[in-house]
Amino acid sequence: MPANKRTTPLDIQTTTHDNVELATSVQEISWHLSADDSNRKLVCRSHHQTDRESLPPQEAAYIINVRYAPVHQPEALVYGLYLDHTAYVNITIRASPPPNVEWTVDGKVVPQGHYEERYSALEPQYVGNDEYNVTLVIAGLTLEDTTKTYNLRASNNLGTTDYQVRISSSSKPPSSSLDVAAIVGIVVAVAVLVLIVLLVLFARATGRWCFGDALSYGQVNVEPNTALLNEGDRTELLCRYGRPLTYCRIEIPGENKVLNLSPVWSKTPGFTYYGAGLNAGQCGVSIERVKASNNGQVKCSLGVEGEELTGTIDLVVALRPQQPIIELISKPNREGFFDEGTQFNARCSVANGRPPANISWYIDNMPANKRTTPLDIQTTTHDNVELATSVQEISWHLSADDSNRKLVCRSHHQTDRESLPPQEAAYIINVRYAPVHQPEALVYGLYLDHTAYVNITIRASPPPNVEWTVDGKVVPQGHYEERYSALEPQYVGNDEYNVTLVIAGLTLEDTTKTYNLRASNNLGTTDYQVRISSSSKPPSSSLDVAAIVGIVVAVAVLVLIVLLVLFARATGRWCFGGATLNTDIGPDSEAQIHPELDDDDDDDEVQGQDNGHEHIDTTQQSEEATPPVTDKLEAQKKADLKKSAAATAAAVIAAGNSHKNDSDAPKPPNTSSSNEKQLEQLGDAAAHHGQNVALLESPNGITLLGASKLRESNGNGHRHERLSAVERRAHDEDDSFEYATDRESSVYNPTTMPLRRSHDDAEPTTSTEQSDLLQRGNQLGIPESRFSRWLPKHQRELLEKQANILSGRTQTAAKPTPPAAPPKPTKNSQATTATTTATANATIKLPQETEI
Repeated sequence: MPANKRTTPLDIQTTTHDNVELATSVQEISWHLSADDSNRKLVCRSHHQTDRESLPPQEAAYIINVRYAPVHQPEALVYGLYLDHTAYVNITIRASPPPNVEWTVDGKVVPQGHYEERYSALEPQYVGNDEYNVTLVIAGLTLEDTTKTYNLRASNNLGTTDYQVRISSSSKPPSSSLDVAAIVGIVVAVAVLVLIVLLVLFARATGRWCFGDALSYGQVNVEPNTALLNEGDRTELLCRYGRPLTYCRIEIPGENKVLNLSPVWSKTPGFTYYGAGLNAGQCGVSIERVKASNNGQVKCSLGVEGEELTGTIDLVVALRPQQPIIELISKPNREGFFDEGTQFNARCSVANGRPPANISWYIDNMPANKRTTPLDIQTTTHDNVELATSVQEISWHLSADDSNRKLVCRSHHQTDRESLPPQEAAYIINVRYAPVHQPEALVYGLYLDHTAYVNITIRASPPPNVEWTVDGKVVPQGHYEERYSALEPQYVGNDEYNVTLVIAGLTLEDTTKTYNLRASNNLGTTDYQVRISSSSKPPSSSLDVAAIVGIVVAVAVLVLIVLLVLFARATGRWCFGGATLNTDIGPDSEAQIHPELDDDDDDDEVQGQDNGHEHIDTTQQSEEATPPVTDKLEAQKKADLKKSAAATAAAVIAAGNSHKNDSDAPKPPNTSSSNEKQLEQLGDAAAHHGQNVALLESPNGITLLGASKLRESNGNGHRHERLSAVERRAHDEDDSFEYATDRESSVYNPTTMPLRRSHDDAEPTTSTEQSDLLQRGNQLGIPESRFSRWLPKHQRELLEKQANILSGRTQTAAKPTPPAAPPKPTKNSQATTATTTATANATIKLPQETEI
């Protein structure tokens, strides 16, 4: 297949040999190796004018070997297993070098070559091309086994890869249709095949390309132009002309005589005629075994119609070069070591090769990937034989990782065969460096109450001296301190040393400590930290899938809750919804009015009218329709509020009919019309101006407080109006309070002053007495921050209007008053006489408090 890799432009180098100008083509290729490149053959193929069917294009090849971690692959499905039989779960993986494997089934780990209950893990079997068959044997396959997922972990010194395998007792794998890529590939392949067939047919019909006769009259054509052969190879050389030949004569370097060749005779052993015959215009020779002395130009002479035409073929017999040699340009110290950070320079030479050899560098059988100089070709002549020497240099800065590694210079030549592999030279690099730093180490699997061996492997050259520090106590190597003993470092190869601290009688407290190790040599000092654990397995370093899914779900639920709360606050739903006070009295409302007369201070008994059993129908008088009720709870609230509003209106009328004046005189029976007129006037005024009221929450229910004006007479006989503490603006439309409240808010929280008098004080009312809304709310013991609310104007108007209607209905539909009981004797007989006059002149006021 075409390489499709990055290549340099074709470089043409010309040389002159025996007054013959020859050309050498040079091209380079490069790419980053992957696991797919392992065991693949890299081919360099030349294409030349002399290529024929008998002399196909020449090529050189190289097998690429790559080391890589086990290659990941998607979940595998093993099907066709039989229940109640021994099942062989097989998966093929690719890795180089060979992997170590272990299976995990239901949390049980089964290493290769071991078994666990019914599960046995076989050793990986190499099947070629870096592929290994890994098998898990299940004794007595059950239906439950087919529902499990079998986890396989394969690892080598280049990495670790996890695989998942599922098994099935079905005889066929699940069907899968061709994907788009496969369909496109099939279509393209068919199209290319059809195109090739058409081109071949066109070439045969027109006699072009390989189907045409490339001969032209007056010119000798040779095949090949250059023949590159190894000593002992067989070859055929051909000269052609477009006319019949009378003779064919060929001169070969290293042979003493000229070969006169014909298809009908052969007089020189090892050399025979080659071609379709002289009449076909072909003159060729077949050489049984090429010798090194045959290197040079082969000359053919053709007799055509009394003339002699000549042609030449370059015959190059390859000579295997000498063994490569590595020469150190930068010298090591007397002990053969380089210091870390030193610039390393080496030169590789491959001498006396024909043609010149190529050179490649490796470190421990891996491409070096270091800076190299261009390949230098130096030619020499020995016994009239021209030979070439290839030279290349490599250089880089040494590090600790380069110590004990093998630098290889490998030559590649035409003479390489399977029996003669590429030649190479090697040099072991030794580096001196301080102990190499590494992250904090964790030693796990220790047993409490047993002797614990805390082990850590470090790299250093020359050998390090170590000391441990535990709880501020220093324990040098080869010494002990209380329960701690520091052993001498043990060399394990490749500049690695095992450093061990022995703890006698491991305790739980020991597992909470951090153990500090200091390693030093003459090139530096390095500190390490070690933690220990009695756990059988190391802690997981990353979140598993279940933890990640849990976190994502928790975050999603939290975001959803926050959005719902914001939505509820914005729309006033659920627990954020406020109660709506609806004081409308609809057509289905009922109210019972119980007007009563107040007792006077002298305990006079006045008989009142009992209207407790009278039904008040306000269906015709209601001016506003009842808002629709959308659920049962709202309907219950609405009904309760309607009943409360009706009772409030009835109480207002009853209180107005039982009002007492300052002289405590009984009300005469002829004041009914006067009270009705004043109540109607007050209702009109309230409807025009509105009235401030407050709803007070108390243990007995809700109290409606009015803010009407108190009219009193002073000593000069003039009447003055004392406004309540909450005073109305004269032209304010919304009737909100003036206690620095937000006019857009329906909640009013003023700061009130404590009352100086009680509600039932027997002293006469003075001009300084406070009777405003806020003080009356404070008399009931309601908290100052909660007892006042603002009632909308349309609801106040409706209450007043309904009160007027109910008052008129009550007076009209009132039953005849039963005979009044004889009045009690009173001490002041004049008080009764003065009642009529005082009541006539008194101003009827709505009560300030009404219990709902």
